[in-house]
Amino acid sequence: MILFILINLYEWDPIVSSFGSIPRYTGVNRFTEISVLSAGDKLTEMANNLLTAKRILLDNFHDGNFYNSISEYGYLYKFSLPFIVIGLVVMVVDWVKNPKSLPIFSILLWFLAAVAVCASVSVNFNRMNIIFYPLIIFAAVGVECLFKHSASKVAGIVVIAMFVVSSLSFCHYYFFDYKNQIGRAFFESLGEAIKLADEVVPEKEFISVTSRVNMPYIAVLFHTKYDVNDYIATRQIDHPKVMWQWVSSFGRYMFLDSKVGRSFTAAVVFDVDEAHLFDESKFIIRRFKNYGVAFSRKKFQEVDGAIVALTK
Repeated sequence: MILFILINLYEWDPIVSSFGSIPRYTGVNRFTEISVLSAGDKLTEMANNLLTAKRILLDNFHDGNFYNSISEYGYLYKFSLPFIVIGLVVMVVDWVKNPKSLPIFSILLWFLAAVAVCASVSVNFNRMNIIFYPLIIFAAVGVECLFKHSASKVAGIVVIAMFVVSSLSFCHYYFFDYKNQIGRAFFESLGEAIKLADEVVPEKEFISVTSRVNMPYIAVLFHTKYDVNDYIATRQIDHPKVMWQWVSSFGRYMFLDSKVGRSFTAAVVFDVDEAHLFDESKFIIRRFKNYGVAFSRKKFQEVDGAIVALTK
């Protein structure tokens, strides 16, 4: 891992051997862009990162991105915060009393390392997820402390009931309402559309995939199990030295605005919001949940419900 970082940070030559290779990637090193390494005033940037982490962890319980967390529930239920604080205090006190306790030391060290990570990067849930495990442990210790030291068992039973009810509520929301919201963000049904186009369109014909998808070439590579060597040999990258590299084409695939792609490709994988671009007198349409495929009638026909390429 250290060699990989050094090779890509200092642009050394890649290491290639029959036992294993360490590549050097083109473009900007992402970790320098999101970390304090790229900041001018590093201390100020670290303080800002910690303030953001504090807002996420203590105030909002989510980072504002609905595809990272559900704002109504957060990374833990909001009533867990007192138990997190109690658990942290209890574990610190226990470690002071018994500094040789490896489990307690490991969890506290993990927590401190996670705080350091939060200070060093521009934080969101994905970049700070290392901190959630010790927080969950602190919450559990806090609840255990309530059971041990409460004069009545009623308080503990109430807390457990709150967790159970909250969990049931979360599961219902997650598997029903949230599922319908999140599918769009993660390009649900795009794979079905890509697979259909790949199966129907002859190898020598071109396929256009809508540019409304974030990095659509990744989806094509994944769903078609595309040959990596052919991808490397044929890919066209518009700006190879920028952080987000846009692959404009590879092989027979082009990644374009559907309005452009419909003009000269045999088939277009389109977003449902682009469906109005395709006249059914000129295209054979197959729709999925969030995406569809438009096949040019100049090149295809329907035979008993199947889409078949026209023979010349």
